[in-house]
Amino acid sequence: MPAALTREETVENIAALQNLLAGNLSQSVPLPPVSADQSPAAVARWLATVRGRSGALRHPRLALFGQSNARNQEKLAALQKGDDALSRLAETVNSDLQIYEVPVAAAGDETALLQAIAFGMTAVQPGLDVLGLGSLDEEVPTTIAPTLTGLLHSGRSDLGALCGAALAARLARVAVTGTGSAYDYAVNWLQNADPAAAHHMIAASKLLEESTGDTATTVAAAMAYLKSAAALHTE
Repeated sequence: MPAALTREETVENIAALQNLLAGNLSQSVPLPPVSADQSPAAVARWLATVRGRSGALRHPRLALFGQSNARNQEKLAALQKGDDALSRLAETVNSDLQIYEVPVAAAGDETALLQAIAFGMTAVQPGLDVLGLGSLDEEVPTTIAPTLTGLLHSGRSDLGALCGAALAARLARVAVTGTGSAYDYAVNWLQNADPAAAHHMIAASKLLEESTGDTATTVAAAMAYLKSAAALHTE
């Protein structure tokens, strides 16, 4: 996690993030919306548009975020050990599996949420082709508004980190898929800032005929679909 911020630094970073979100992301990197046609060929064309190039997906990443609370400790430990079924599934789709553990934040702690957002943005690194996103935590309450203020006061550091990753992916032209209420929140959070800001994101439910299980395995399956679709694109 980034170093602790002073109150002055927190205020400055909130202002910078507000400016970024208000800067019309869709104009800096214009992208068309996801097509209603979810055939492999249509998905491949969408991927090529988002990435700015066609071709195989050689560096996919499955990024899961979880708060370092008692509820998640066993789950996080198993995933970080790397000998579980999910790790083997990630290997089958040639994806690296990254588990991001973020400190628990108190409701209203803007500094902690800013740090979580910044931490989540580090999930997007040069050379990344596609990013699968999911949270290991409980459902996101509908009372959390999909605005910057709502996120900063939510007390959900896992949500802040996931939103940071989605934002960084938009700036870097990395395609994103995911499932779950945290993923849906990130989509709405970006769209609240700019209606076209989430055009690089496609829900796993649009790619799969049915859910394959928990959040992580569903996202991994969606990434496998994206990978096979990209291989079909010949333009």
